[in-house]
Amino acid sequence: MPKAVLFITIAAFLSCIRIAQSATTTLYQNFTDAVGAPYFNSTRYDVTTNQPGGNDYVAVSFVGNGLRLAEIDFAAVYFDPSFATTSGFVNMFVESDSGGFPNFSPSAFVEAWTTPVTQNGGVIGLTSTSTPLLTLGTTYWVVMQRNQSFPPGSSESWYANASGATGLAIYVDTGGWTSRTTATPTLRVLTTSAVPEPATWMLMAAGTVLLTGFQRLRKS
Repeated sequence: MPKAVLFITIAAFLSCIRIAQSATTTLYQNFTDAVGAPYFNSTRYDVTTNQPGGNDYVAVSFVGNGLRLAEIDFAAVYFDPSFATTSGFVNMFVESDSGGFPNFSPSAFVEAWTTPVTQNGGVIGLTSTSTPLLTLGTTYWVVMQRNQSFPPGSSESWYANASGATGLAIYVDTGGWTSRTTATPTLRVLTTSAVPEPATWMLMAAGTVLLTGFQRLRKS
């Protein structure tokens, strides 16, 4: 077998493994709009301050499927009544459950992002960098918190979808978590395989056979 053919074969084999390993599964989804698409719903949940004793949080729960977190998508918008600024920032957390509500203990954090939100609104996608395992049957929360305290009167808002409110809770100031029953904030949770998929194992086996055969041909 010529070396060029061997190299091409190995490259194709590795590429196929990468594709198989990167396949994602939709774990939770209550809207279908793509990342980057515009989005509007008259119902939305505001996060207005990140000052101590005055925090607003919005959270949606989902249950782990035994795979690894790949991405979360949601729709949000920024509003400044003075129109002096056109975007703000929010913190997004994935964290474990504590008695039916998010657990804000540092040990409960699964992953966190800070992302901009614009006045035009739209669907935002956040890719996981650590791909943490989402334990099968365990409840997790995606939580939005504001990342700024200015300008006065401005807010970031998590757009709701048109379906029911399963998993929704909102925290306002020091009043504690309160479940809502009007609409659920938009959320899509994508996961990826925790172990190689069957297709990946088959490709690895085929590659091993191929390389073994090549070595035998060289020796003969």
